[in-house]
Amino acid sequence: MKRWNTGWNDYWFTASLILDEAPLLLVFLEWFMDWVCYLIGFIPWIGDHFHVWIHDPIFQFIWRHTKTTWIPLPYKLAEETFTREFKEFEKSEWEDPEDKELIYNNWIKMMELHYEFMQVYKKLQKHELISNNKEEKEKNNAS
Repeated sequence: MKRWNTGWNDYWFTASLILDEAPLLLVFLEWFMDWVCYLIGFIPWIGDHFHVWIHDPIFQFIWRHTKTTWIPLPYKLAEETFTREFKEFEKSEWEDPEDKELIYNNWIKMMELHYEFMQVYKKLQKHELISNNKEEKEKNNAS
């Protein structure tokens, strides 16, 4: 089974698409263990031990057998392409002034990279290496 997710980091201004591939049995096992852990979690002493000694080792087993592929994207492109997911993502608030300055510097670098990326992207479109037109894509595929 395949699951697609999006990942955002508003500290370093990075974004990525994440593809998780696992056998259906492991996906079911993950769902089942999450459900059991949720129900047993209401019993304080038993819930804690169940989570540490049973749920976590099974969770680790599942993720050892899951193939994860990360596809990095330019931050601004991801923000424009996946608007709904981006709005659902909670932006972190940093209290430390040093962090605010670092985040601002990272944001400046991200904007510079976005500007360069868009220039290259437009050049590729101009030379017809990238097409946004569906009919052109089908015509290129047919030939």
